[in-house]
Amino acid sequence: MMEESLMLKQPRRKYNSRDHRSDRHIRYQMRLASLLRQYGFQSVATEKRLPYYLQLGNGEILKIKYRLDVYGRKGTRRIGIEVDGYMGHKSKRAIDMDGLRTRRLKEAYELQRIYRFTFAQLSSWSDQEIAEEMSLSLPAT
Repeated sequence: MMEESLMLKQPRRKYNSRDHRSDRHIRYQMRLASLLRQYGFQSVATEKRLPYYLQLGNGEILKIKYRLDVYGRKGTRRIGIEVDGYMGHKSKRAIDMDGLRTRRLKEAYELQRIYRFTFAQLSSWSDQEIAEEMSLSLPAT
């Protein structure tokens, strides 16, 4: 009985069977997107779709559906940000696949860099520390 009342008090978000992000992951994405806007980035987006087209040996083209947690453009500088939660990103294979994905996206979309932050970093670092890590500078006034 007590368990039921606790469940009712938790905030509910729209259910999307394809969206497996936690509320914390979404909150950190919003924080990083807001930080990019504050530093003068345009075209800021969360869950930015960046498909990669891989030519197969038989001539077919395979579309790989990549998404960046946060994307921003400022002049000619294009960056991506990934938020590494508790799931995945820990095995050697996952790390290798992240590296391959990063190389493909940087090449295909001319991204200067893809930054990676963990939940632990985002919960303990200030906005200024995050901005310094990404070498962000405030727009001239």
